[in-house]
This record gives sequence, C-alpha cells and structure tokens, in this order.
Amino acid sequence: MIIISKKFENLFIDFDGVIVDSNTFKEKAIEKSILELFGNNDYYKKAISYFNEFAGVGRGEKLFKFFNREEVDNILQLYNQRCMDFLTKAIPTVGLIEFLKYIKNEFENSNIYILSGCESNEIEYFLRKNDIFKYFKSILASEKSKLNHLLNMNLQSNDIFIGDSKTDFQVSTLVNIKFILMQDFSSKKSAPNDINIYKNICKTNNFSTLLKDLK
Repeated sequence: MIIISKKFENLFIDFDGVIVDSNTFKEKAIEKSILELFGNNDYYKKAISYFNEFAGVGRGEKLFKFFNREEVDNILQLYNQRCMDFLTKAIPTVGLIEFLKYIKNEFENSNIYILSGCESNEIEYFLRKNDIFKYFKSILASEKSKLNHLLNMNLQSNDIFIGDSKTDFQVSTLVNIKFILMQDFSSKKSAPNDINIYKNICKTNNFSTLLKDLK
C-alpha cells in the first residue's frame, strides 16, 4: 500500500468504528438515552439522526444544537454510563494489536495517536484494559475537535489518519494528510460518500487487511 511510506511521522487512529466495533451500539445507546428522557417525537428523532450522522464530532457539541445545558447533562449521564458498560466487555477490532506491533517495529521514529470525538477517560480505560495503551503517544479526544487537534500539530503531507466517517475524511482533507477509510465497522449513517476520486485516499476492511498490504 503506497499510502503508508517509511517517511511518515504521525499516524492518527480513530476510536469508534476503527479500534473498537462500537458504532451500532452507540447509535442505539443515544437513541435509548434521549427517548428515555424526552419521549418519541420528530424533534428528538432529528436530534438522534444528527448525532449519529456526525460520528467523530464531540457528543456534547452535537447535543447542544438541540438541548439546553441541563438536558445535555442528563442525556450524557445515561449515555456515558451505557458507553462505559459496553467498553468493559468490548475487545479491539481484528488485527489491531498485530498492526500496532508492526508499526512500532518497522517505523521506530513514528508516533501513533488516538484521534477521536470520544471521551478520553473511556478511551484510556479501553486501551489499558486491553494492554495497548503503551503503543500510543497521546489521546487526542473530545476536549477539542479533531480539526483543532491537528491544526495544533506540525503535520507533514505523509502523515496518516485511519478513520471510518465522513468527519474523519473531511478533517484529513482540510489538513492535507493521507486518509485510510476502514470499512468493516463503519456505519452507513456516518460513512463518507464515494471517495475514489480523491488523491491520498485508500480503503481497507480492517487492520488485518491493512497489515497484509503493508508487508
């Protein structure tokens, strides 16, 4: 796979739908959390649809478009607990650990980051539980948008972002780094439209298929 070369300095990996197969769960979890509090009507359905379409954007940022502070706090109390309960049983996606080991061995001077709209405490819990925290230089999470995280870094055009959503793709394009779309765990609600026409873009099914292309 030409998109990953020996020259890259930074590799950014999304969390939901890439490191953990969580998109379907989270789509249902936010629906349950909102409907449990407010009932079922068109306005709340619109909020749920928006939340799920823009996977990769911080959960609070999305909810504030439809709810006030108290309502957002109540939604997140339910939603965050559901997410943490899910992560206690979740495992890394296929091939992830082998991929991380390979990158660390073959690209010794490169850094690996988590770049996610998820909460940093949830990500760190999952990484430590599965003994993969050691592979990552830092967790870049919901305290800033993905774009703002990247704008604060000294990026090179050979740097790479592995993601699964249109938000991930748009961010990589805005900062002019390479993008790998991981497809096996993406959601139709948030996946990007056809990206074949773009340069510096490629697709893979999962980390095992990506690793095969690298070797």
